[in-house]
Amino acid sequence: MTWFSGIEVGARPLFSDAPAALEQPDPDVTLVWRRPGSDDPRDLVVVGPRTTARYYAAEPGRACVTMRFQPGRAAALLGLPLRDLVDHAVPAAEVLTAGQVDDARRRLATAATALLSGGAARESVASVARRLHVSERHLRTVFTEQTGLTPVQFVRIDRVRRVLTDLGRRLPEVATGAGYYDQSHMGAEFRRVMGATPDAFRSRDWPAGEVCTA
Repeated sequence: MTWFSGIEVGARPLFSDAPAALEQPDPDVTLVWRRPGSDDPRDLVVVGPRTTARYYAAEPGRACVTMRFQPGRAAALLGLPLRDLVDHAVPAAEVLTAGQVDDARRRLATAATALLSGGAARESVASVARRLHVSERHLRTVFTEQTGLTPVQFVRIDRVRRVLTDLGRRLPEVATGAGYYDQSHMGAEFRRVMGATPDAFRSRDWPAGEVCTA
């Protein structure tokens, strides 16, 4: 059984001349070892999905090792509902348990995640429910249970992350590729999540960075 979708070592900046360290919005639950080699249990933390960006005055977690849970896997290991982890980080020792994997619910969440992250070809929640032969209500319940996010939150984060990787193009093209109705829709959502407009962000006019205490 594969529990993790990937492992990252250190922090990779989005821009080489970034004015602050950036934590992007992220739909995944991650297990982060903040100081590899440390035997302090407080250095192993579970980080929930992040619905907004955070900026730091100094680069956080330079030596961190980050492991991304596969959709539905974290729910089997953590002793609390994933929705309680959204925008929070907790010591792993406080939440890791020996739970059971509900394969049917995990597979449903995994399939829905793929269909909801299709960029311009992204399907609506109602369409995804029909395709997966479940009610929309059941899909929303299982999706939130397995990922910690509502489908709407997941789509919002996914769209903004697509914009972040495509800011070198003309903004109308970026909006279309990420699955927005138009550039105005993209601008409003991007500002809500990132704290800056797309134009300001790519001009490095970012919000002031916090002091990282992690």
